Amino acid sequence: MKKNKKAICRNCRLFMPEKSLCGIVVIHEGRHTHLPVDAEDKCFFEEMYYDPIEKSETAFNEEVKELRMWENNGKVRFEQPED
Repeated sequence: MKKNKKAICRNCRLFMPEKSLCGIVVIHEGRHTHLPVDAEDKCFFEEMYYDPIEKSETAFNEEVKELRMWENNGKVRFEQPED
């Protein structure tokens, strides 16, 4: 029987403890960002969050799209999923 682990950063393979960052790259307005996280943080992509600009709570994961990224001759290439 498989035990379900809590969706917290330290249980996730994308957690980078040496930098306290989430390994998921967030692309917003052309900038690539890793979210700063602590080991005990709940998964940002599974929880609701408060948007201080819109002043509302929303689910971030509705906007998440998986991108394939790779390096080719010193340039980063992206491939978006087809809708």
